[in-house]
Formats: sequence, C-alpha cells, structure tokens
Amino acid sequence: MLRDFEERLVQNPLLGASLLWEFTRKYETHGNVAQGASLLVLIPVLPLLLHRASAEKLRGMQFDSGLAKLLIEFPTIRFDLQRRIAAFSALSLSSLNLACAAGLLRRMPLVAAPVFMTMATKLPPQVIAKGTPAVMKLAARRLGAFFRDETLFQIEAKLGIIL
Repeated sequence: MLRDFEERLVQNPLLGASLLWEFTRKYETHGNVAQGASLLVLIPVLPLLLHRASAEKLRGMQFDSGLAKLLIEFPTIRFDLQRRIAAFSALSLSSLNLACAAGLLRRMPLVAAPVFMTMATKLPPQVIAKGTPAVMKLAARRLGAFFRDETLFQIEAKLGIIL
C-alpha cells in the first residue's frame, strides 16, 4: 500500500507536464528546422521517463548518441514497454492536458494530426526539478533529441511498440 501511495506522489500530471515540456522543447530545437512533437511521439515518453533505470541511463548519454546506441547499451528498456504505455496512457493525456492548460505547450492549429510545441520559454520556478525529477528532466531532453532523429515508424520498430 505504501508503494502505491509513493508512486502516486511521483507519477502525477504536474511532473508529467513538466517532463513533456522538457521533451518537446528539445524535440523541436534538435535539428535544423523547428518541428513540434506529434501526440503519437509523446505517448511513450512518460512510460520511459518514469522508469528509474531508463531515466538514469538516458540522463548520462550525449544528445547525439541516438536511439540505436541507447538500445545497444540498454536493450531491456523495451521490456514490457507496450504494457507500460497502456498503463500510463491516462497519466500521459492528463499531463498533456495540464501542460496545455498551464501554457507550457500548445496544439498547433490547422494540422490534421495533433502536434504540440512549447509556448513557455522556461518552466515556472515553482516546478524546478530536484532529486529524482531532475534526473527525469535530463533524461527527457535526451529522449527528445533521440526521438527527433527518428520517424514515428522507426521509433515503433526500434522500441518494439505499436502506437
């Protein structure tokens, strides 16, 4: 019972919103042309970042390492990922909703598929991460860079998931 309580304290929409903002900020700036993150690209983000071993591995990697290198060095990151994506779907959508409502992210108008870009240039000082959330924040930035270098099909194929 205590573990469930502790997980709910950490796995909350506010932390999720800040992690999605960090991810999207790096995703849209990593590359030559600014590009927002699609909803499908955002779906596996929290299941990866809220997994301690994955976040710790990601945090220490270089931005240009890429998803392939991550999977070579840490192949177990794919383990049970499809189930985690399903389990975290409500949290992912709540976090995205909160990020939009708080002015951190915005949905791009006039595009067929939902695409999100950052609105805020930095997070409010009240949500500055410390401790484990700081590790997740650093991991979110790297994951944003890694995902930006891949197509949605490549992300699905390399991670062994269906979005």
